[in-house]
Amino acid sequence: MNAVVRGNPTGQSQFVTGLFDALIAVDYPDFADSLKQAKASYLSTLEHSDAGAVISVDMTLPLDNQQPKIKMIGLTTGDFTAAQLIANCRTSVAGAEKLTNTLFSIITALSPLTPIPQNHQQFNENALTIDGIPFSSVVTTAKTTVAGTEKTTMTTVFYGVVGGNIVYAIDEDALRAKLPAIIAAKPLANSIQLAPKADELALVAVQGEKIVQMVAESAHVDLNDADIIAQLNTLKEGYTAAGPVLMSVAASQAQSTVAMTIPYKFIAQSVKLGLFAKAHQKKLASH
Repeated sequence: MNAVVRGNPTGQSQFVTGLFDALIAVDYPDFADSLKQAKASYLSTLEHSDAGAVISVDMTLPLDNQQPKIKMIGLTTGDFTAAQLIANCRTSVAGAEKLTNTLFSIITALSPLTPIPQNHQQFNENALTIDGIPFSSVVTTAKTTVAGTEKTTMTTVFYGVVGGNIVYAIDEDALRAKLPAIIAAKPLANSIQLAPKADELALVAVQGEKIVQMVAESAHVDLNDADIIAQLNTLKEGYTAAGPVLMSVAASQAQSTVAMTIPYKFIAQSVKLGLFAKAHQKKLASH
C-alpha cells in the first residue's frame, strides 16, 4: 500500500486542540493527564510540519502461527531538526505508553477476568547511523494473553531527519536501500505516482502485483518452479494492466468524503489469483 497525504497545519491544530480539550474535560484524571501529554507532543511536532507525508507499506501474510511481517518506510515533510525530533520522541513515547495502558485498563475493566494487556515503549537515541544520518528508535513491546497463553510482540521504528523531513521505517534494510535516493532527492525507478487534486487530503493505492507475491508465499508454492513463476508473472502483469485500487479522502466546506475505486479488471485478476491459490493448496494437501 502506498499513500500520499497533505494537510493544513493550522486547520489540523485547531481540530486536534478542540478534540483533545473535549476529552481532557471528562472527569477521569489518569486519562486526562495522558491526553495532556499527547496533545502537547502532537502540537509541538505540528509546529515544524507542513502536514505532508508519503508512506509505503508491504505486508506478508502470516505463515502457520507466525506474525504478519510488515515493511514500512515513510516521510513527513517540514523543517524539523534532529534535536527537535529527539525531544518530541522522548515526550511522545512517555505519553503514548501511559495513554495506551490507561485505555487497556478502561477496556478490560468491563471484563474483570480478562488479563490486562501491557504496552511498553523504549526510546533509544542514535540507535544507528546510515550514510551519516543518525536514526533513533522506538521499541514497542506488547504483551497479551489469548486463551491462557501469553504472547509478546516487539516492533522497532527508526526515526531520523533528512533535509528537514522526518524519515521513519520499520524495516532497516528498506531504510538503507531507500535513504540514498531520499538524501539526493531523486525519484526511484518505482517511485510512488500519486498526486492529490483539488480538495483531496490523502490518496491511498493498493497494488495487486504485491498481493500476488504475498499470496504465493502464504500458499507455500515452489518459487523455484519455472511453471509457477510464469503463472505468477502472468497474474502480476494482469494487475499492472488493471491499475491499483485507489482510495481518496477529500475535505471542503466543513464536509469530508471518502471514495474508493476498484477497477473491474482488478476484481477479475483477484478471482484468478484466488483460483491459483486454491489449486495449489489442494495440491499441497494431496501430498
